[in-house]
Order: sequence, then C-alpha cells, then structure tokens
Amino acid sequence: MNHTKGRFILISILIVSLCFLTWACFTRPTNYVFSPAINRNIFHSDSVTVTGTDTSTTNKIKLETSFTPNSIFDKILDYDSENDSLLIVAGDVMLGRTVNTKTVDSGSFNWPYKNIPNFFPDEAITFINLENPLTKECRQTDIGMLFCGDQSHAQYIQKNNIDIVSLANNHTLNHGVKGLMETTEVLGENGIRYTGVANPTWIEDKNNKFLFLGFDHLECNQNYIECMTDENVVGDVKRAKAVENSFVVVMFHWGNEYTYTPTEGQKHFAQLAIDSGADLVLGNHPHWYQKLEMYKGKLIMYSHGNFIFDQMWSEGTKEGLVGKYVIKDGKLKDVEFVPIYIENFGQPRIANEDRAKKILNNLYNISKF
Repeated sequence: MNHTKGRFILISILIVSLCFLTWACFTRPTNYVFSPAINRNIFHSDSVTVTGTDTSTTNKIKLETSFTPNSIFDKILDYDSENDSLLIVAGDVMLGRTVNTKTVDSGSFNWPYKNIPNFFPDEAITFINLENPLTKECRQTDIGMLFCGDQSHAQYIQKNNIDIVSLANNHTLNHGVKGLMETTEVLGENGIRYTGVANPTWIEDKNNKFLFLGFDHLECNQNYIECMTDENVVGDVKRAKAVENSFVVVMFHWGNEYTYTPTEGQKHFAQLAIDSGADLVLGNHPHWYQKLEMYKGKLIMYSHGNFIFDQMWSEGTKEGLVGKYVIKDGKLKDVEFVPIYIENFGQPRIANEDRAKKILNNLYNISKF
C-alpha cells in the first residue's frame, strides 16, 4: 500500500511538472506593451553631434518629399530639439560569434562601440534589430549560424542609449524558448524595451507618442515571434494606429541577402503596413542597405544594412546607414542618413568622406523614383 501511494505521489509530481513546462514553452514572454513613457530631461540643440568626431565634412542624404539633386548632400538636418522628436535607427546588430569572442577577450563589453563614442544622443529614441539572443551560458565561438551573446552585452546596449530592439528575426530562437526568455529578462532588467514578440511597444517623449512593431518573414515560429502575414500586419498596425496621436513605426525582417534591390514581397508588405496606418516602414536582414521609397507620402527604408556584425568578407556587408528621422506633431519632418563602416569583425565607425560619398551616391542611384 505504501509503495502504491508513493507511486501515485511521484506520478502526480510528474504531471504537474509537465503542465508547467507545457505552459512555459507555449506562452509568449511578457513585454512592455503600452508601457509608461521614458522620462527624457536632457534636451539641448547640439546633442546630435557625435562627440570626438568631426562630422562637418561627412556627406549625408536628406529626403523631403522626394530626392532632388540639390538635397542629396544637404548637411543640415531640420531638427528642433524643443518641439521635435529624433528617432535614430541602425541596422542589424549581431553580438554573437566573433563579435562576442572579441568583446569578451577585450575585457570590455563596450568593445563594439569603441569607435563611435556618444553616437546615440540621450535625447533620441534609438531602435535596432538585435540579431541574437543574450543567454546565460553562451559559449564563445567564431563559427556557425546559431548565434548568442553574453548577457553582459545588455548593460552596454543600454549605456550606449539604445532604447528599443526588435526581436522579430530568424536568430531570436537560436537557443530555443529558454534563450528567448533569458533575453527578454535581461533586456527588461536593463530598461531596454523590445518588440516583435508582442506588438506593439510604446515609447513616448515630450513631443510624440511612438508605437513600435516588429515582424519576421524568415523561419518564423508564430508561437513566439510576430510573423509577417497579411492578417498579422493589418491587425497589429490598425490596433497601434487606433491609439490617439500615435506615430507607428514598423520594422520588418525580410527580403534576400546581399542585394540592394527589395523583392516584390517586401514591397507588398511595406505598402500593406502603410495602407493599414503605419507612419514609417523600416527593414533589415539583407545585410546590405537597400533603396528608399515613398508610398502615399510615407517613407519606406527597405534595409539599413549592418551596424555591428562580423561579416568581413565583403565591402557591402561592412557598409551600413544610420537613419535620423525627425518627427513633428506626429508626422515625419526630415531624414538624414549617416554612412558607417565596420572594421575588426564588429566595430563600426563613421565612414570617411570618400566612402560616405560613394555610399550615398549609390543610395541615390538605387532609390530614383
């Protein structure tokens, strides 16, 4: 009788454990959905300048309603820090593989940002695609396509004024649901918002209210990631736009790698997002920057290219663009693109004048419309 009772207790414990594991594996992580506004008390007119870097000769591209020859090298961003919001968007950030190895070996988790000190001003809202989970047991490696980064990276994402990351990409689940849970936990502990696993995420400064959404089109597991389907895009964007006075930013993980040309699928979803209420459409994954496009008066930036990555095998994967988007009264007012160049398997810097001019000339040529 005692043995029978003991077996019953053991079986009961196993059933309860199985139920818990089932819940944990099939429930999305919680997110800062409609979370309180960020308190931004530092607003000053010269804070957009990159400290310690002379950008006076760096060519930048300015977009108004369309490209014009006179505006392509306009160095003046129409930005009033008292009345406007500044949204800064960088491309793919991958803190795994060789980037992680070199960072850990350097003894400083600021290693990826060493050549761009104070690049993201405190007053801006900065948004990136985080292309790897941050796990508790990340082994160092320089090879493979299963990415992870040490959790200490989260502290330096925050220290470099990156406010929000998209997790809607094909590497977020490289270390399973456990890796995803560890990532969202450490991001939350460091005050970093995330989107793409639960849309939308809300950030508000003193001038505008932003709602961020992320969608993945590559190896997407809809149990955990916001997948890029017509139904999801239309539903999520419309719900976000229903929030009063919202500026809706959509980031897609999409397209083909190593090309300047977006696919017809990218164009379809970009236009669908705008038709559903998106105010700005952004993309990542191709690892090269891609063309700009206007649709119904709204801007589409199909890809910013890489920002922090270890793909040293081609010039295209070492070049990228950082977008500065000025928003006034819930509308896009002005845009500027700063070319960057990645060195040493993961350290970006502002591109020199010749390379910046080459990158922006190419952006101009591929974006003619």
